[in-house]
Amino acid sequence: MADIRVLLALASIIAMPGTAPDAAAGLQTPPAASAPAAPDDDKSIALTAPAAAESWTLSVMPLPATNGQPASHALVFVGDRTTCPTPRTFSIAFAVDGGATITKHGALLSRERQEDGCMEALVTVFAEGTADAIATAVRVSVTLPGATFELTAPQLAYVRRGLARRRAAEPAAAGGNASTFEAPPTASPTNPAARDAAKEAAILHERAVALASAGRLKEARTAAGGAVAAAERAYGPEHAEVGSRLVNLGMIERRLGDDATALTHYQRAVRLLEPAGPSQALGIVLDNLGRILQDRQDYDGGIAANTRAVEVLTAVLGAEHQHVGYALNNLALVWDAKGDRTKAAELCDRAVVILTKRLGADDPRLEPFLDDQRTLRLRAGRP
Repeated sequence: MADIRVLLALASIIAMPGTAPDAAAGLQTPPAASAPAAPDDDKSIALTAPAAAESWTLSVMPLPATNGQPASHALVFVGDRTTCPTPRTFSIAFAVDGGATITKHGALLSRERQEDGCMEALVTVFAEGTADAIATAVRVSVTLPGATFELTAPQLAYVRRGLARRRAAEPAAAGGNASTFEAPPTASPTNPAARDAAKEAAILHERAVALASAGRLKEARTAAGGAVAAAERAYGPEHAEVGSRLVNLGMIERRLGDDATALTHYQRAVRLLEPAGPSQALGIVLDNLGRILQDRQDYDGGIAANTRAVEVLTAVLGAEHQHVGYALNNLALVWDAKGDRTKAAELCDRAVVILTKRLGADDPRLEPFLDDQRTLRLRAGRP
């Protein structure tokens, strides 16, 4: 059965050298802010074999236009390394089809020291349209500090999918205004101690994202919990910024198998995010809350949460957005669990129509939803 799991992506990556200090590790890392939540079903791909001495993964993250900067895509390389050799800034070279070389500026996003080495996250950014040569290439190799990778066909397909995604202009509901549904930006605290805590929350958030992407979930949980605590010190325990950090922490707890703790974090996140109005983060945390409630056989609670998720995501993103399709499918599964087979099949049909349009009929990510559709139609006695 299909499911949404949430990882809050990078909100913005500013042009270097403008950076915020990492007090814990003495590094420089781009500042983070609350970001719309994104599904992590296609969040990264391995660049090396699991048994490699130094393992690497790649994530392609679409970034919205912000602060006068155009929409862009961040390419984040996360490596489990035996040493910590990467400088704060460096070059990343992309060799395309054995000919032209595209050289990009790179930066060390975060570093987590381990007993047997370290985990490093390296980032470079392409403004929209500037990665066309990579998106259309047959062969691409990437050279990082100390590592070169020839992308395989599945890896290159992943990069193409990532570069095809856009975060520049998410549609609002029909007849609505996109700005109506956006929470106001979080003002930087004026108190020096609170301002320092806000920076710490941003750094720990980025560390949690990188660790979770690398599969280091227990360490990611520690970093995400620290981000929540720092946000509480910066903004107060009842602020929506704390709710945004709790979404990430709840996701990590659920991936670790602790649904009870994830439920607590999700419920608190909803309580803190609701007063700020509809947002993508609120919609997706409600959807995840509904899945946990279904698993706990609280079907009425699950239906209420998933229904609200559909409403919020529709208001923020528009009725045809793929996140609305995901939420409709999850709502269908709760109705099926409660025993209303007809309603479940109808909702799943709506989800599949949206997801087929948004993902494409040949996208392998569509298959779990088609499986759900076949199952729910059969249970409803429909062809």
